[in-house]
Amino acid sequence: MEINDLRLIDIIFILKKRIKILLLAATPIFLLGIYLTLNTPTKYKGEVTFIIMNNATTLSSSINNNDLAASEKLATIYSEISKSKTLLQKIINKFDLNETVESLEKKVKFEPIGNTGILKLTYIDSHPIMAATISNEIGNEFLVKVNTTLNLKNIRIIEEAIPPTKPIPKKIFIKFCMVILASSLFGIFFAFLVENYSLKLKDYSEIMAILESPILGVIPKFEPEDKLS
Repeated sequence: MEINDLRLIDIIFILKKRIKILLLAATPIFLLGIYLTLNTPTKYKGEVTFIIMNNATTLSSSINNNDLAASEKLATIYSEISKSKTLLQKIINKFDLNETVESLEKKVKFEPIGNTGILKLTYIDSHPIMAATISNEIGNEFLVKVNTTLNLKNIRIIEEAIPPTKPIPKKIFIKFCMVILASSLFGIFFAFLVENYSLKLKDYSEIMAILESPILGVIPKFEPEDKLS
């Protein structure tokens, strides 16, 4: 049976016929997904807030479009500086982190907040105090690197990171739904794969295709009558 010829009723019959294979394939994926979901490590986010000045010392009371455009460009440059390999390696060495530069880079995020000229640096860690401490250290090292590399002093920290009291939401329900969807799709795919490569003839149309001749008649399947008690 070609896939293009499949009707809804055919799909239902195939899934009903291969329900054991479907469940056998989907169950390990489902159990693995549930295990990983329930054992998702708790993470905390430290946040350091910066503001970009329109000159070296003060923030102007009127910010025009040119200032905002310049701030956005600076935000892009600053984002790259905050993830520089030398800066991150210095953080790893200082705190003796069991991290590589690449893995630490994934935990650091530097992004603008709208068109306000305010930037936020975030760092994710499994311990709330370390999340705040390392966030602040990255922020300080970042300012030093901006001053020495670009010779700019137009950015200031306006809010240092404090140890977060609540972890990052784990979104258990969303992950649970994704596990159900993924395991179901895998089970259905495997059931159709088995059905497609099964050597057993499924209906008379396949016999016609093999023999390349029409079928004159089909013997119906009779269910055995119940024996009289």
